[in-house]
Amino acid sequence: MLASSIVWWYFVEADVLVVINYKFGTKLNQQLKDRFSELREGTRIVSSLEFSPLNFTISERTLGDIGCILSVKKMTTTPDGVSWTAAPFSYYVHTVG
Repeated sequence: MLASSIVWWYFVEADVLVVINYKFGTKLNQQLKDRFSELREGTRIVSSLEFSPLNFTISERTLGDIGCILSVKKMTTTPDGVSWTAAPFSYYVHTVG
């Protein structure tokens, strides 16, 4: 999927990406993180797992991490859940800065 430049062009042009990544492996999640630096400023990524820690801090050791350009908010669905589950769950909204 990520190897296709045509597919990635659509991602780069998007204002919002929805990534249901709770079942993705470490390798695919890392490939996505590596490509997020190509997204436009202001792009939002909504995901089931965070791509950067909520408490990320920039330091010499983390300068190459995608967390340097992402702000992350943890959100929770209503107590009634959503269409596919009655249980509430958390998701993350990342904004490219």
